[in-house]
Parts: sequence; structure tokens; C-alpha cells
Amino acid sequence: MQTTIERNNYYVLRNEFAETHGFKRTELLLSESDFIEKFKTSQKICTNSENCIEWINKNLDFTELPNLINIFKDKVKFRDLVKHLYPNFFYKQLEFNELNSFDINPINKPIIIKPAVGFLSLGVYKVNSDA
Repeated sequence: MQTTIERNNYYVLRNEFAETHGFKRTELLLSESDFIEKFKTSQKICTNSENCIEWINKNLDFTELPNLINIFKDKVKFRDLVKHLYPNFFYKQLEFNELNSFDINPINKPIIIKPAVGFLSLGVYKVNSDA
């Protein structure tokens, strides 16, 4: 990734991680305020991790970016966004306390139960039968 950053002249937020990973092109390392100013003109950001989401929410809240990230992170909001692309794809939002009373019998199996927001497949379950 460092090679790509340096080859394409991408600016990097100067933080402990960036400073300790040996960027040869230190002119690409920007303070928070300079990075925010560059973002205002380019409206582009590149990351290979979700670790920056908190920083984006805090520092780029004057943009639509935190809201867009939220849509892509929230499985229900994302499904609502793309449902016109997959009209035959069934999904339903349930509150946790509704799970025991929800009738899965008429639904084709397998079904996948997952939290609306989460990562690393935590809380994801596959249900193969009505039992």
C-alpha cells in the first residue's frame, strides 16, 4: 500500500501509525487540519481499514461521508438502498426480542440471521430447517 500511496501522490494523515511505518515521501504526511483542508477540495479518501471510521465521523462530519459510511455499514439500510437491484431477495429487519416469535416456516431455507451492524461475522447464524 505504501508503494501505491507514494506512486500516486496520495496524502496521508500524519499519525503515530503513519510516522512509524517509514514513508519515504514525508511531504505526503499531513497534519489533521491540512488533511481536512485537502479533503475539502478533493472529496476523496482512501483506506484499507475500518479503523479510520471514528476519525472520519469526528473530523469530516461537515460532509455526507459519515452518513454514507453508515449506510454501507448498516446491513438493513444497505439492503433498502439496493433492493430495487434484487427484487426477489428476501430480507426482513427484526428486533432481537422478535426472533422467538417470528415464523420462519414459510421462508425458503437456508436463511442467514445477522445483526444489522457488526463485523468479522460476529453474531451471524445459518438456519437450515424449520426446527
